[in-house]
Amino acid sequence: MVTGELVTIDGAAAYRIVGVEEMEPFLVTVVSDGDLWMYASSTGPLTAGRRDADHSLFPYVTDDKIHRAAGHVGPVSVIARVVDGHRRLWRPFHAELTPRCTRSLAKSLIGDRLVVEEHHRDWALRFRATWAPSTTYGWVRTVELIDEGGGVDLEVLDGLLDVQPAGVDAHTSQIRSNLVNAYKRSEVGPWGPLAIYNLESLVTDRAEPAEALTATTVWSWGFDGAEPNLDARSVASMLDGRPARAADLLTGRPGSYLLRGPVSVPAGGRVSWSIVADTGLDQAA
Repeated sequence: MVTGELVTIDGAAAYRIVGVEEMEPFLVTVVSDGDLWMYASSTGPLTAGRRDADHSLFPYVTDDKIHRAAGHVGPVSVIARVVDGHRRLWRPFHAELTPRCTRSLAKSLIGDRLVVEEHHRDWALRFRATWAPSTTYGWVRTVELIDEGGGVDLEVLDGLLDVQPAGVDAHTSQIRSNLVNAYKRSEVGPWGPLAIYNLESLVTDRAEPAEALTATTVWSWGFDGAEPNLDARSVASMLDGRPARAADLLTGRPGSYLLRGPVSVPAGGRVSWSIVADTGLDQAA
């Protein structure tokens, strides 16, 4: 059953739709008081960025492709726990709804905050992800796991897939996506949980230097002990219960930002972490 209601979430007035999984997919816009923009699907995937489509954090595509992008582009989450000696999986806002789960979507009344939530009734657990703009830092995604039972120990993978490097205009990305992949470079280093996504050079067929001098960055805080993984194949490792192979450098492939580790949610309590993404940054930024 689909219902709508006015609610207050973290002190902000919002309109929430409960049972959104029973509706046809629809597009939601999120605005800011600066140059940040977002178009999100009610199914979970999205595109967002700064200024215009040429400064996008994720591939800028039509809404029908965004609706179908769950598990391939944008946010991804996998939660595992042991139940009766067996490892069970929950994939919030995946293309296939986990049994005994319901979803809701809320948008602040002024339009600058989007909250998606999935409730696993058998686990007495809620997954909540909030997107909010920060003029200084870019788009901030805060994830909360809220326990409604006696506490639970989990293994969690959470993050972003197919992060676009700076310097790729929307037209080139749409018609030459595989060529663009060959120019992509993603790396992490000893500087902490910050990943840098850029191009080895600007995408061009001219015989002249074309340096790529800006980058997209993604960083996080709050997920203690989790090191960022750049490779989307680590999602399959999580699903299979295998350790993922970490790499400090990924080239020739779309870069991701994935955190994986143990999470303990206290009885009746919650845990949270945040991931921050921005694009078009240079050394001066």
